[in-house]
Amino acid sequence: MAPRSVVLAILALLLASAIGGFAADRWARARETADARAGELARAGKLEGAEQRYWALLQAGPATVPLVVSFLESHQNAVESTLSPDAELASGGRLRLRLAPLAPTVDEGAIDAFLARTDLPAGVALLGSYWRGVLRDRIDPGIEHDVVRAADAEPPAPYANELLGHEARARGRLDDAAERLLREGLYFRERAVDAQIALDHWVDEEAWDRLDQALADPRIAAIAPPWLQLRSAIRMHNWKGAVRAFPRALRPPLSLGSTALAAIAALVWGTFCARLGGVSMRPRLRIPLYVVAFALGVASVSLTLIIVSLEEVFLKMNETGDPLRDFLFFTFGVGLREEVSKLVFFAPLLVFLRRKGTRLDVLVCGALVGLGFAAEENLGYLHEGDLSTAMARFLTANFFHMSMTAILAGALDDMIRGGDRDDEGSLKFSRALITVAAMHGIYDFCLSERALGNLSWFSMGVFLLLTRQFLGLVSVARTKERTAHPRVLETFAVGMAIVVGTSFVYASALVGPGPAAAALAEGLLGLAIIVFIFVQELRRV
Repeated sequence: MAPRSVVLAILALLLASAIGGFAADRWARARETADARAGELARAGKLEGAEQRYWALLQAGPATVPLVVSFLESHQNAVESTLSPDAELASGGRLRLRLAPLAPTVDEGAIDAFLARTDLPAGVALLGSYWRGVLRDRIDPGIEHDVVRAADAEPPAPYANELLGHEARARGRLDDAAERLLREGLYFRERAVDAQIALDHWVDEEAWDRLDQALADPRIAAIAPPWLQLRSAIRMHNWKGAVRAFPRALRPPLSLGSTALAAIAALVWGTFCARLGGVSMRPRLRIPLYVVAFALGVASVSLTLIIVSLEEVFLKMNETGDPLRDFLFFTFGVGLREEVSKLVFFAPLLVFLRRKGTRLDVLVCGALVGLGFAAEENLGYLHEGDLSTAMARFLTANFFHMSMTAILAGALDDMIRGGDRDDEGSLKFSRALITVAAMHGIYDFCLSERALGNLSWFSMGVFLLLTRQFLGLVSVARTKERTAHPRVLETFAVGMAIVVGTSFVYASALVGPGPAAAALAEGLLGLAIIVFIFVQELRRV
């Protein structure tokens, strides 16, 4: 394909993606509930005009507790921002944003009249009045008493325990909050996330006795995440229970959008690896070899899960919020265990590759093992957490894992080819493993740490070093084969346009085109680094 044709194809893909992003936004807005839209707006930090939006929805009806709460939070943000534009505002202890002044558009009298309406659904007026008092720091004792009574009833009133729990969290009464949220999730399965928040709190506090007590209730066990059941079983030396929980813990969170996006990215990067390895020159050998390598990468997540469970239960290795401890955790915990897991599953391939494959096959198979691991991991990134971080990880983590595993695969190959007498090979492999694991940990630390500010841009430095090293190894291996591998650069360029475009469409369906573009910014920097270095290294061949 001529360079001009490649450029035109990329531009066409990006244009189609831009149109698709706006279309996806309209499609999603037409099909979602007001409550779901409220959560997405909060996640994107897009509160301008939220007060008017929620007020109009309340007037149109039906009024629900989540919609009333969302309106009251956006209204209070507007009120407080006009009083103190530079202040950091809190929304019920669940959301903290620094906002530009947003003048409130609904006066207090109108809100009083709305909450006094007798035609509101059961509980809406009571819980709305209570939450209004929480936000204004003027809780009426009588209203609070009625909410507590409703929360303690059998069965409890919907959302009563949830609001009491969030109010307790905002005031630092975390144990009280956990009990309330667990009760909400226990009685209302659609809000099982509240129970998971409570369980996560006890995990953070290492309150294993309380966790074991909670998980002994079959109703809680049914909504608890499988990974928590696995850790509890290991801690209690209940190995039969651990074996039963393990397959469920391996199952990634799935949704149509995230699964499709992860599959497209895996297909694009897999095609790139196949081209890079010259799959068309030895298709009978390389096609099944590369497919097996990818499958082994997906399977390697199982070993990581086992190591995570053992580390957390017996070594107390968890993210704590303390920058120094978290740095050590990500470096010597997360990075090392993931790289070891991928390498263990790559190792069986090396026996075959030493007889039938080339140095390039070693590197490409290593990259595909890393891609398989990343493909499974992407489902978790896209399912939860901040959208900007999820997109940055998604756009860069595929190539990041490919690079790291390929580098270690090459180092392992060098050590084995050197034989038992080559102490230098063992030393080089050990150095490569420690270096790659440390860089992996630094990358994750920079993307996850918030106590020191936004460090995500520093992760690109690590990304730069690993990308250059991986592509340098590939360039040398391709030169030794002395065979041209057609359309590698074109495949890469078009593939990246597909990944970026589909990511934009996916993010637009969640939060709209504007916030989607902002969420993609950090990941695009990583892709720009890949493009720049890849073109440089390709010219060396």
